[in-house]
Amino acid sequence: MVNIKEFWVKLWGFASRDVTLLDPAAGTLTFVIQAIKQVKEELEGRRKGGLVRSYLEEHVVRDFHAFELLVAPYVIGHFRVAMLLEELGYEFKDEKRFKFFLTNTLELKEPEQRVLPLTNLIKEAEEAKEVKEKIPIRVVLGNPPYSVSSENKSDFIEKLMEDYKEDVRKERNIQPLSDDYIKFIRFAHWKLDRAGKGILGFITNNSYLSGVIHRGMRNKLLESFDRIYILNLHGSSRIGEKTPEGGKDENVFDIQQGVAIALYVKLEKPLDEKKKQVYYADLWGLRSEKYKNLFENDVESTDWQELEPKEPYYFFVPTDFALPGGI
Repeated sequence: MVNIKEFWVKLWGFASRDVTLLDPAAGTLTFVIQAIKQVKEELEGRRKGGLVRSYLEEHVVRDFHAFELLVAPYVIGHFRVAMLLEELGYEFKDEKRFKFFLTNTLELKEPEQRVLPLTNLIKEAEEAKEVKEKIPIRVVLGNPPYSVSSENKSDFIEKLMEDYKEDVRKERNIQPLSDDYIKFIRFAHWKLDRAGKGILGFITNNSYLSGVIHRGMRNKLLESFDRIYILNLHGSSRIGEKTPEGGKDENVFDIQQGVAIALYVKLEKPLDEKKKQVYYADLWGLRSEKYKNLFENDVESTDWQELEPKEPYYFFVPTDFALPGGI
């Protein structure tokens, strides 16, 4: 698992003071913890290892954020990050804490029954709301949940989702666009649009790369982001995927749905439409082989194929259709 996180975590200068980070579905903080370790490695690589403690105080604890809905991983995550920071020489003083909040990312207003019993939860909800609405986030990363029968139907996220659905309203079934992972992509998309620049890095269900019903979503992503990198990890047992040579293709997780890593880069000065770039690569084979590849490679060493997504479908996978538009 760690290799998947390292594939993109090691790409960015997390020690840069202008990086504000958010994992909106953090679980036990695995991605964020890897990012903190990367800060230490970056500083040591620049022979600035003596600055680690000050960077933790003045940057990591201030600028790294995370959300989690479930209490158990939330508690474990706080314990894990406190242990790591202490190991790196930092201890929380007074009422300081790591900005890991118990909240539903896809709601702006927490349900009253969730926050009223305890005063500290009221404060927690207020601080989480401030991160959602006011704090510019430049890096959003993580592994959001997948659930086509999403129960996240707040006015906030439903309104945002209209952008992804407006082009396909007349379709017979647009339920796949209500999957939780797509709602998390939309939330991250919204945060980076508000920040004006940044990077979104998610590992998710890969259905949206080629689903016809997802064409409006892909178009909106193309409009907002200047460079897109798609590493398709495949591994779907639902459709019985095999390697191009006919060999066994395994998922990197213990799930049936194929997955993909996606990096969306939004530049401060947007590129002209004709200069925007979409890159794609496949990763096939056994799980162990995929882990090894992810550990040994990064964006620069990956053998990318440049795509030219075209209307009306804007596919994020290579297509070789005879008819215009991909069908």
